Amino acid sequence: MIRHFEREKLWYTAYNVLLYTTFMIDENYAVGSQTQPINSNKASDYAVEYFVNDDATGLPVLLLEIKPERSVNYISKREEADMQARSRFEQVMNENQEVQNLVVISAIGTQCCVYSGSRTLQGISIYPPENHRDPRRVNDTVPLEWWNIDILTPQGRDALDVVFSRVKTIRPRLL
Repeated sequence: MIRHFEREKLWYTAYNVLLYTTFMIDENYAVGSQTQPINSNKASDYAVEYFVNDDATGLPVLLLEIKPERSVNYISKREEADMQARSRFEQVMNENQEVQNLVVISAIGTQCCVYSGSRTLQGISIYPPENHRDPRRVNDTVPLEWWNIDILTPQGRDALDVVFSRVKTIRPRLL
């Protein structure tokens, strides 16, 4: 029996295989993983993050963060995943000034939301744009539809293939 708090681990292998078979070492990519604490006071509340670096420059081209699948149905958990993805996006872009474009995938179980962005003269631009909370009522600032790519479906896999192909065209160049 799989304990409820361990269910996200079911997907680690699938994402691991997906990334390692898409971003292969002989194409000059390096895939790695790390565990990050989520902004929480619960010691067991961690996210796994995969990063794909251009091996020639050592610079990141893609991040993928995995959260528990049960989280996708809760506005607060989607907001947390959105804030975490945006925060990592900005952190990586700010720490690596040479990176002009980056893709971050927020995976909640098998459901994925793709964030893409670039460095502009005005700063870092991230899509989808951030929705702001209405102070007078509860509004869904991160709609469930954002996590519209399901890796278990052929359509979802095709959608990720398009994202991965785009990532391969944005390889960073050292200035």
